[in-house]
Amino acid sequence: MRIVVVEDEVLVRRGIVSGIPWAEHGIEVAGDAADGRTGLELVRQLKPDMVITDIRMPIMDGLEMIRHIRRELPDTIILILSVREDFSAVQEALRLGVIDYVHKLTMSPEELLESVLQANRSRSGSRSAAAPSAAPDSDSNAGSRLTDWLAGQTESYRELPGAGEGNVRYVVGVVRFPPDADPGLARELLQSADHNDLRQAVMEKGEREAVFYAEMPVSAAPNREAAASEVKAALTAALQAWGERGRSVSVGISSVFEDRQDRIRAYREAADALQRRFYSGPGRVHAFRPPAPTEGTESPETFASGPFLKAYLTALEQPDDAYARQIFDELFPSQAPKGASPTFIRDRIVQWQSAVLMLIGEWKLPIQGIWQDDSPFDRVNRLETYPELREWCLRLHTLTRELWDDVSFGGRRSDIELAIRYIKENYNRPLRLPDIAAKVNLSENYFSHLFSKNTGKSFVYYLQELRVHKAKEFLREGSQPWFEIGEKVGFDNPKYFSKIFKRHTRLTPAQFQRSK
Repeated sequence: MRIVVVEDEVLVRRGIVSGIPWAEHGIEVAGDAADGRTGLELVRQLKPDMVITDIRMPIMDGLEMIRHIRRELPDTIILILSVREDFSAVQEALRLGVIDYVHKLTMSPEELLESVLQANRSRSGSRSAAAPSAAPDSDSNAGSRLTDWLAGQTESYRELPGAGEGNVRYVVGVVRFPPDADPGLARELLQSADHNDLRQAVMEKGEREAVFYAEMPVSAAPNREAAASEVKAALTAALQAWGERGRSVSVGISSVFEDRQDRIRAYREAADALQRRFYSGPGRVHAFRPPAPTEGTESPETFASGPFLKAYLTALEQPDDAYARQIFDELFPSQAPKGASPTFIRDRIVQWQSAVLMLIGEWKLPIQGIWQDDSPFDRVNRLETYPELREWCLRLHTLTRELWDDVSFGGRRSDIELAIRYIKENYNRPLRLPDIAAKVNLSENYFSHLFSKNTGKSFVYYLQELRVHKAKEFLREGSQPWFEIGEKVGFDNPKYFSKIFKRHTRLTPAQFQRSK
């Protein structure tokens, strides 16, 4: 992996370039620059895998440089350095596709290195998951056929037989399903919709969406509104009958049309209706409705606004968990505010998240080790609905409260004491970190962080050291073979027991037993 560093403060830039063992992790610093314009030219010349850049710089700022990079080299990973006052700039950078940002004033070399490695892992994962090139009957060709069909350029692609123009009413719908769903799910859904007069055709559109066309004779419904209600009711019943599987699927349907030349308009209505899944979450059928006069505006300004955010940050550093949760619920109500666009809501969530992560940084706590897969900002960009976003925010809130307990607590925590007591009583049994964390009601990552902080050792090292200590006691007695003692203290593999014992004592178990 090759990176370029763009930072106007020379000490910060030198620290990044020279103070981190990049080469040990397969990373090459291909170049560095002190302003955005020079940095852009360097990126154009070197075409690195990643750019680490400040936002506020002379000649050309970081945002302008990022816009150019996005247009010219869209696959380049970008990570920004920021300070607490850069909220609006951070939001704009994330909209431009920046994968993460690091708090400039509190970052450690380890934190920045982990952010870079994490971004590289994320990109490698997305590349390995990318689909192969399209086959003749792949979704891309299906999308092309769908485009032709909507434009009225073909009548042959799964066209429904039936009455002539004016004798049928129809709707167009878009089905959205989860990534691991069977591609035939949309067709199965329509087939399970219990409606005698409804005839359907399905046209696959993409990896997670399918478009369908459903028509019924005019005689089957007295008017368009009744026809739309019947289609929605049939699809809703089908989703409900699917149970858990149906709760992960969403459907948007157009209003009812009679002229087949209106297909494009119907498709746009269905796609527009499907967008409402952002507010309610999956598992519903959304019928198109014309926007109200105030709908689509940039939302009530009170949603996650400055005063609420300030009150929330104050509550985070108070001992009352219930009060902090109350302020969180006021900040992020269970229902998304009416009229708030998804972009507006995401921007406010990013602003809140930035403030929380900066606060954790000010507590001098490590942040990077908490995230297992992707960064919190990457997660916000991937989540598709407000209920999912709110659940993610609640998880970050809970974790932050746990971290604050750690900051404000004097001495070793009682839950870690409980875990240590359990480990000492059960050291000879199979013990896994997730199981111990669950016993003391902590998340796996947070328990690992707390355990290391309170004992000065990782969970694995602590357990190995304890088992070796017990093994030494039994070996001194000399009444059992060393390999049986290894099993007695919790090692199910004699070779592994010997390896770990030698690592801690510089002797094999047999050597230790002979020298007792």
